[in-house]
This record gives sequence, structure tokens and C-alpha cells, in this order.
Amino acid sequence: MMLKNANSKVVINEVKERVADIQENLPEGVFINPILERSELIAKTSSTVIENLMFGAIIVLIIVVLILGNFRSALVIASMIPLALLFTISMMYIFGIDANLMSLGALDFGIIIDGAVIIVEFFVIRMGLQKAEILSFRGEERRNIMDGISVYGASKMVKSAIFGQIIILIVFIPILSLSGVEGKMFRPMALSFSFAIIGAMILGFTWLPVASSLFLKPDKVYKRTFSDWLMDKIHQSYYPVIKWSCNHKRWVLGAALFSLLITGFLFSRIGGEFVPTLDEGDFVIQPVLKTGTSLSKTVEMTTKMENILITKFPDEVDQIVSRIGAAEVPTDPMSMEEIDMIIKLKPKKNWKAAKNKEQLADKFRNELSVIPGIEYEFTQPIEMRFNELITGVRSDIAIKIFGEDLDYINQKAGEIKALIADVPGASDIIMEKTEGLPQIKVNYNRSRIAYYGVDINTLNNYLSAAFGGKTAGVIFEGEKRFDLVMRFDKQNRTDIDDIRRLQIPVSTGQMIPFTELADIEYTQGPAKISRDMAHRRVVVSVNVRDRDLQSVITDIQQKIDQNIKLKAGTYIEYGGQFENLQNATNRLLN
Repeated sequence: MMLKNANSKVVINEVKERVADIQENLPEGVFINPILERSELIAKTSSTVIENLMFGAIIVLIIVVLILGNFRSALVIASMIPLALLFTISMMYIFGIDANLMSLGALDFGIIIDGAVIIVEFFVIRMGLQKAEILSFRGEERRNIMDGISVYGASKMVKSAIFGQIIILIVFIPILSLSGVEGKMFRPMALSFSFAIIGAMILGFTWLPVASSLFLKPDKVYKRTFSDWLMDKIHQSYYPVIKWSCNHKRWVLGAALFSLLITGFLFSRIGGEFVPTLDEGDFVIQPVLKTGTSLSKTVEMTTKMENILITKFPDEVDQIVSRIGAAEVPTDPMSMEEIDMIIKLKPKKNWKAAKNKEQLADKFRNELSVIPGIEYEFTQPIEMRFNELITGVRSDIAIKIFGEDLDYINQKAGEIKALIADVPGASDIIMEKTEGLPQIKVNYNRSRIAYYGVDINTLNNYLSAAFGGKTAGVIFEGEKRFDLVMRFDKQNRTDIDDIRRLQIPVSTGQMIPFTELADIEYTQGPAKISRDMAHRRVVVSVNVRDRDLQSVITDIQQKIDQNIKLKAGTYIEYGGQFENLQNATNRLLN
């Protein structure tokens, strides 16, 4: 488990080094095989960010050259990009903001150089108007004229340049005010973008006038360029539109108002997502087996699922590792019938069975459907942990039914699951298993116990020692220490009759079967009792596919409100990613 505020890349590299050291001391035939690590996703994300930044800078440079027709002017303007980026990264380092897809991926170089284009264009125009004067002087005199144009141009146009940038900064104030999970996710993006804008503003006062004065110079002989031809064509295309608009003001005003109304109507019905799903390149399948399935049966079923996927999808599946139940120190509580099947996929260029992960998930489900009575939930490794840590559930939407009567809320959860099965976009609908756990119930006959002169505590010790085991000593092997546990042989502890036949010594010195002292029978009990804020609850989990989150949750809420009636003391809440979306929306709109 990585420590809070640690650098994931550094931690992963150090873990790899330590694993290599451990590998050298392992017995022959034993090796450590990493199945999933974050470094691959970090490398893909970093390369995406770098690629976007490079292509963005190149595209901006090309556009500026085409519009201005002056390569030197384009270079002066483009020089703002690395300098503003340097300022941004420096401020991110000072404020402790990590460089990632959210913080750097949102940078817009077009906005960064917007003010620079205005100032440099004005400088070029003034330089053209004073070309004769500039060319008539040499040395210091020419430099003074260029400095004067630079200072005049920067001071005159800086209002227009900064005005737009200040508006952009104001727009980010609501995002900076976000708190909770949404704040931790989106504030770094808003801060890094604001740093870039502020850096561009500072450079517009300092670097840009100096660079314009030093590196720009008027052409001695005017030559018509491709840029002039391009701008003429653009002018010919938009000038008639402007002229027509000025002659038909009422039509234009009416169309603008109508567009505003249409925009408001569409906005009220547009879908919503908390964050776009990041393709991690791998799958996690969570099969839901029958409540009370034994460990041996779970292992058998899991192995069967793994073999099906590896055999049927050799071009898509690289490795599969399954985790069953919880560890000795359970940071993630799971029962023995709960499985996390981590599937490492091969690169998409090798896939043959499907074109994308949605199709592949459907094909996985179809092939696994040969195993009856199992439900499957598809997600991604980091997405699963992210959802679980933030909202307590692993799915996109969690429908939580609260109440005191566990049987009643479990019944309502089943009704909701069946009701929303046909909602478009709702997939992997799983109801939390809270009942149906097979149990062996021992009801002591207290009168018989008193008659034979034994006590319940002694009987419990006999029962737990015979079937669960009891420590009888310690075994040492060198520096290793093991408990010596004593219990019945496996063939004598597999059936309810073995408990009934358990011989118990009584005060008379006789041995009597356990069934003489208690009624022993099969029964069913709650598999688990989950709580939120000290209230019992059952969760219906829903993942969203091929549709936006907001539209799916709206349809689900409508169906539940119209068809599900709850008795007093029982209520429904919605969680998961929808909860974060709702918090962020309320914060921005209210």
C-alpha cells in the first residue's frame, strides 16, 4: 500500500528494485510475477500529455505563420508557450500539484498566446507604418525607434490582451471553490490553467516587448505572400456575412435569442458525467457466487472461469490473477464467495475478437454464461478501488435501501433490481448478498445439560476444538514457529451427523452423543449486515455503459419513484459516482 502523498513512479521503481533483490534469495522454481502495476498506465498517460502538448505547440505555430505571414513574428509568439509552461510547472512545484493528465492535459496554448498575438500583430503593423523611418537609421537610433514601438504597442494593446485573460481566470473561480472529492480532482486542473494564464500575462509585460524589439524587423521590399492570399479569401467569405447581418439586424437578433432558448432547452436535457472513464487497458471481473459457497468450490469455479477466458480469447487475454476473500489484515472485507478476477489484456492491435473493451466485455460475459447461477460485474482495477474508497461501493451507481427489517429491505432491493433491468445503459446490475448463508444451528437443551452436570461453555469448547481446531502446542523449525492445532480428521467433520455423533464426557463418567444435549439442524441466516451511518442497508450496484451517468440515474429514479412503495422508516439514497456528480453540480450552479 503506497503512503499518502508519495510519488507513485518513485515508489514503483523502488518496489521493483526490492523485488529483484528478493528474487535472488528465493528457492529454485519460485519467482515473483507482477500482474498489475501502475507504471504502465503512468507511462501511457505521460506520453499522451507530452504528445498533446507537442502537437498543440506545432499546430499553434503553423496557424500563426499562416495568418501573420511572418515567420519571425510566429516564433516570437510561439516562444510564449515554453516560457508559460515553465512558469506553470514552477508554480505547480511550489504549490505541491502533481503533473498528470488532469493538471497538464487541459492546457490550451491557443488561449496562452491569445494576448501575444494581439500585441505582436499591432507591433508589426506599426513597424510597417514606420518602415521608412526605421530603415533610414542604423545602430542605436534604429534600436531606440524599435524600443519605442515596442513599448507603445505593449502599453496600448495590453488592455485588450489582459481583458480576455482576466475573464478566463474569473470563469475558473467556481471550480476553485469545489470541495471534497470533486475539489481534489478538478482544482489542480483549474490551478495549472490559471498559472499558465498568469504566466502569459507576466510575459506579455516583460518578455514579449523585448523579444519583439530584438528579433522583428521590417521587410525592405514588400512581397505578396501566401498569408496575404489566404486572408483575402477569408475576408471575401466573411465580409458579405457581416454586411448582410448589419442590414438585417432584427433577423440576427431574433436568431440569437432563439439560439439562446434552444441552448437552454438542450442544456436542461443534456447528460452528465462526473469524470470521463479512463481506459486503464485491463479488466476486473467480479463474479458473484451463491452465498455460502465453500472455499474449495470457489477455487474450482474461479479456475474454470480463468480457463474459459484464456482458451477462448488467446489474442486478448495476457494473464489472469484472482483474489478470493479477504487477507489476514482485511483492508477490503470480502467473503469466500466474492472474487476479484484481474485480467491483464494484450495491446489492442493484437485483438481479433473485439474492437473495443465494451464489445470484449460482452463476449466475456457470453462465454462465461455456460456456468449457471453466477452474475458478473465488469470494471477496471484503479476505477474499482477509486469508487470503493470514495463512496464505499465499487460501481458507478449505488442504490442504497435503508431500514431496520433486513428481510424487508432485501425484498425491496430485489424488486428494484428487476425493475431497472431494462433501463438503457444500465449494466452489471448486482444486488448485495445479505441473506441465504447456510448455517448449522445448535439449540442447547438446558434441562438435559443440567441433568448430566455439564455446562454450555465446556460444550462450546468441545465443539470448536473438534471442528475448528484448538492449539495444543508449538513446533519450531529453525527460526520458524508454527502452532500445533488439533481437530477431527477431515472425513469426520464434513456432515451435520458428525456433530450429532460427537461424544461428550459427563459427570457420571459416561460418553454421550452431542445430540442428547442439543437440537442440531440446518438453517439459513444473514450473509452479512452492512451499515451506513449506523443504519442497516442493502445496495443494488449498477455500472453504466454506452450512455451518460446522469441520464441513466434519472431513468432509474423515475422508475423507482413510480413503482416502489416503502413502509415508514425505510428510505432510498443514491451513491457512487453519481453522488460526486451531484455534489459538484450543486456547488457550481448554486
